[in-house]
Amino acid sequence: MSTPQIPVALFIRVSDGHRQDYARQLHDLQKEVAAENYHVVATIAEQGSGSKRILAARPAISELKALVKSRQIKKVLVTEFSRLGRRGREVRSVIEDLMEAGVSTWSGRLRMETLLPDGTKNPIAVLMMFIYTER
Repeated sequence: MSTPQIPVALFIRVSDGHRQDYARQLHDLQKEVAAENYHVVATIAEQGSGSKRILAARPAISELKALVKSRQIKKVLVTEFSRLGRRGREVRSVIEDLMEAGVSTWSGRLRMETLLPDGTKNPIAVLMMFIYTER
């Protein structure tokens, strides 16, 4: 008997004109999907600096929040936490909102996620998130 696949969203953010970085991030995340029991519900891509717009005005973040609100995903995969935004406070806000909704964020750079299998916060991942997003 196979276990049900975990529904995930891949979140990719690249600076303007950096197609290779998009392809690399997508490839890295797809490798993780293939290695784990994941079902990709959506691939959300954002081009341009996350710092040019406020969080509420970013369509990619709005799309992510809609997936969370409709309970379509259990996890968000990013190559690193900073892909969710340029400002540390903004990244932390997005990740905190996800955790409050029971959605974990997995960082390829750290090879860990924000929620433990029982749904509680992963204290090491949360600490690392603060360290890597502090600017």
